[in-house]
Amino acid sequence: MKELRNQVEEVLSELIDPEAGVDVITLGLLESVALHGTTVSIEMVPTTPGCPLLHSMSEAAHHMLAPHFQGMTIDLQWRLDIEWTPDRMTN
Repeated sequence: MKELRNQVEEVLSELIDPEAGVDVITLGLLESVALHGTTVSIEMVPTTPGCPLLHSMSEAAHHMLAPHFQGMTIDLQWRLDIEWTPDRMTN
């Protein structure tokens, strides 16, 4: 399962949060990655619960991940029940 998470992290390290100007991996937005049959389930934490850019960030993530997981469904969910703090950041 770690290999799957590493793949997702590598791809999403290119996804820049438009408000922060930093990639979503460095921001610590990736909460979990799991494989359920042919579905890659990804949970992410927004920097703010009411972020108006979640939809566009979801679309961008799907667009970036699709070529790496051909024939699979990508289910990306935003965890609004987890509060993002700067402590989640790496580097």
